[in-house]
Amino acid sequence: MARDFERRRKRAGHLMSKLRFLSAQLNAYLKNDLWLNNARHANAMATKMALGLKTVPAARLLHPVNANELFVVLPEQTVTALEMQGFKFYRWPLHAAESESGVTIRLVTSYATPSADVDEFIAAAASFSPLR
Repeated sequence: MARDFERRRKRAGHLMSKLRFLSAQLNAYLKNDLWLNNARHANAMATKMALGLKTVPAARLLHPVNANELFVVLPEQTVTALEMQGFKFYRWPLHAAESESGVTIRLVTSYATPSADVDEFIAAAASFSPLR
């Protein structure tokens, strides 16, 4: 593997001459706390999602929300209806044992998640909930 290291490093762009492109992006990211503002927004949207989903009778959060990721158990029919409406999320099989009453999904928010999208998801989850 060592014989091929130099070629692999060059092919992946890990050369000192190419690092200026990475540095320019990193400088912009660090300037005026852009990275921190992005993280705060993503976390705020996750918190808003969690608080909204707590009002949906059939929804159950599996873990406290400490960052921009949520694990939520919803009935299969709710999850399917959300998917049919075009919402994108991951079915999370790793929690199958904990969620015998439904399907665990993983929701992730980002710096680009609009507040209106969070509201729309919560409203849709509530409207498709069998326990409303």
